[in-house]
Amino acid sequence: DKGIEDLEQASQVRPDDISITEALYTIHSRKAERAKLSRRDDLASESFATAHEVVAQFAQANPDNIAAQFLLLRADIDKALRGLESKELFGPELSRARQRTLAEFEDRTRTLAEEAATAEPAQLNGRTMNVITSVIVSVLTEDAGEALEKVWDRASENTEADRSLQFAHGQFLR
Repeated sequence: DKGIEDLEQASQVRPDDISITEALYTIHSRKAERAKLSRRDDLASESFATAHEVVAQFAQANPDNIAAQFLLLRADIDKALRGLESKELFGPELSRARQRTLAEFEDRTRTLAEEAATAEPAQLNGRTMNVITSVIVSVLTEDAGEALEKVWDRASENTEADRSLQFAHGQFLR
């Protein structure tokens, strides 16, 4: 919990730093997963809710930040998929339920992919492109290639790119 406190203090100093929000989301989500494994359902629910709220607040405060919007989309998808756990589905039934759940996010994903394809290239760094790529591939399975090509073309215009963007691009091309 000390790490969470430190990150929360850092987010007060740098409220527009998405890496802090991503770290808080990851820590709260992992805390929730550990609680779930320990059958501490109240703590798991609370931690998942906190993880989602951290991202939702950041995205609301930074509506023009494409990374924030994709991180919120990923958090919303994770939340929706967790909702399937209570339905006791297995095998093909679970697979179909997951596909239906992901299909609910197709329009939003397409819209954000179009926005990412015209976003400021500096916003499209390696970390952001990893999130964008994973969401688009998960949701737009058949159309992912075309959508990602446009976003990666835009990301290639990032003159401030670091090695993480080049590495992420290499992963995408594999």
